[in-house]
Amino acid sequence: MKLSVRISPVLRFRTARQPEPDLTAVAFTLNRAGVASLEVDALTEPSNDLLRELQRMRETVDLPLGIRVLPVRETVQRFLELHPERVTLCDISANDPIQPISLNDEKYDLPEIVKMIREQGSECIVKIRPDLSELKRAAKIRCFGVEMDTRDWRSLHGPDRRTIQGSWRDAALAAWKLGLTIWCDTALHTETLSVLRAIPELEGLVIGDDFWAKAMLFGVEETVMGIRNAI
Repeated sequence: MKLSVRISPVLRFRTARQPEPDLTAVAFTLNRAGVASLEVDALTEPSNDLLRELQRMRETVDLPLGIRVLPVRETVQRFLELHPERVTLCDISANDPIQPISLNDEKYDLPEIVKMIREQGSECIVKIRPDLSELKRAAKIRCFGVEMDTRDWRSLHGPDRRTIQGSWRDAALAAWKLGLTIWCDTALHTETLSVLRAIPELEGLVIGDDFWAKAMLFGVEETVMGIRNAI
């Protein structure tokens, strides 16, 4: 199972007075630790400075890059200039900046956005709810794969948690039968990781804030090793 780390939390550490850490240095450390790829949350129009920094990182560190972005043509086009290996389309809300997207939502021209990403040679992933109808829509518009969320599992208990875990496993199997790869946006929770470990169709995990919180205490390499041992 692959491990992809969101590096956007690192950007939140930086200020005008303290512009470190440098993304290239962060990417180099993650690459040395054995991470499979990096993810950048790009839910707003990117600054030229950010694009230049990401380009330098791409030229220096040989590590696949994923971009998590709203399906807005102009924003997607700008990030496609970086030639990312993977583009994940998601939505936003007031409570959570990264939300599953509804594939029948007419405010986004999803078929055209997916086509544009494919034509640029990037894998197009859509972040959706573990729902069969959404999986079928993802396959119909020729997405490469889907990303589904487990970050709320640890707030559930007893039968509620078991029910949602069961539906997630069923959705992963259905996605695999439709020819979709499956990524999971997850938190570092022991029970969650043990459930995910038992899902053979799962391509990989995407981890963000939890990873960096643990890495600040134990170091990047130790954190990566601990996750690999858990999965």
